[in-house]
Amino acid sequence: MAITAPETHPFDPKQPFSRAQARAAGIGLKTLLSSRFQKVFYDCYVSSNVPLTTKLRAKAALGTAVTRFRNLPVTTPEQTFLDLATGLDLVALVVLGDSLIRAGRTSSAVLRDAATAWRSRGAKLARRAARYVRDGVDSGMETRLRMLLVLAGLPGPEVNFILRHPDGSWWMRFDMCYPSLKLIIEYDGRQHAEDSNQWLHDLRRREALDRMGWRVIVITKHDYYETPEDVLIRVRDALIERGMVGVRRRFKPEWVRHVIGA
Repeated sequence: MAITAPETHPFDPKQPFSRAQARAAGIGLKTLLSSRFQKVFYDCYVSSNVPLTTKLRAKAALGTAVTRFRNLPVTTPEQTFLDLATGLDLVALVVLGDSLIRAGRTSSAVLRDAATAWRSRGAKLARRAARYVRDGVDSGMETRLRMLLVLAGLPGPEVNFILRHPDGSWWMRFDMCYPSLKLIIEYDGRQHAEDSNQWLHDLRRREALDRMGWRVIVITKHDYYETPEDVLIRVRDALIERGMVGVRRRFKPEWVRHVIGA
């Protein structure tokens, strides 16, 4: 069935509108949340004196769920994330969320807000997945590696950590990191082995990190798919060796279903 995007009209508070439309019309957040307006559902408001009829709710739902991309009417990134919560597993849904952010289509905060407000099928999974979504993730495999760690019960690493020079300027960025422990977890794809310039750059980079007392654990696709428990053991032991307290010795079993059972 073809999706028809709602037509654009001048701002009318008696018709469903978003926070962005309210701001453009000069309505601040404090006013928007006052008794002058009422919330239809997530990021959708209308004047408080307008009856919330079935027709108005349907119109509001269409306006919230549909946007235009390259002049084609499509569901919004947030709605796509919510809809796919009925068909994807947890890790795949987090991979989707991270990729939508990487493409500049949404943000982690917006996805969390959308999932919190969602009340239809898949709401529980959508809310859980949205809590794991992060800004600045470079690839789906990085997401999967991060999820392997947290589903096994290990502390979640910081994503997209930037190491700076003493003057505050940018120096290096790490996929996943435990900054207080000077421990880096990196996923290396095949391009690092096939690109000689990248390979030499990585060697020099790791030598510099060694001199500064940082430890780098490199995980490959083979590691993730063929020996995932070894990956967990390597990271767990490194966390303990680096002085983190409270690290669980036995892993939670949920990771098995999402990695080995995938």
